[in-house]
Amino acid sequence: MSHVGSEAIAKQFLDQGATLWVLRTNQIGGDNPDIEPIAPTQFGW
Repeated sequence: MSHVGSEAIAKQFLDQGATLWVLRTNQIGGDNPDIEPIAPTQFGW
């Protein structure tokens, strides 16, 4: 899925009042102690 596509889907959820927690795919599963949180960023819309 493209970045634009994922933002479009996220916007639909937010427009309906949902709360989102967006994870990078390399954060799901496994054990990687080198992963650190990044600061929140604005969506492109």
